[in-house]
Amino acid sequence: APGIPEYQAWHNKGACDGGQLTTSQKALRSFYETLIKLIHDYKALHCVSSKLIDLQFANHSLYDTRKIYSFIRYHDRDEQLLFILNFDYKNSYDIELAIPNEIWSVLGLDTTKLYTLQEVFIDRTLKLELRANEHIRLSLPGNQVYVLQ
Repeated sequence: APGIPEYQAWHNKGACDGGQLTTSQKALRSFYETLIKLIHDYKALHCVSSKLIDLQFANHSLYDTRKIYSFIRYHDRDEQLLFILNFDYKNSYDIELAIPNEIWSVLGLDTTKLYTLQEVFIDRTLKLELRANEHIRLSLPGNQVYVLQ
């Protein structure tokens, strides 16, 4: 039958349940559902007044900035998300990440407090501690992104 085979597999003879999608197509669909929910749930991602702070300038000596990318998206002072991405498909990296004190100030964070960051996108069990003047240490699998709040 003419048409787009992927759509027809999702349409599944009118059931519209993805019943004929392959395992990899279902995984891709699930990833995008999770991504869309993340964008919807966080003002730092969907509000036009949100801002981005690139962290590469503070980390060029701590990790390979050609493979690893980190930034913060925030909305006013009420919501901050830290993104750490590994663009290397094959290799995992044990990295350290610095967040300079001037960024703490921009975000309205108290430099005397300990913050617990929770991964909110893919690996929801990951928790990291954040303290001023200390690096975040973590293992970053290949082709992975962490979004921490």
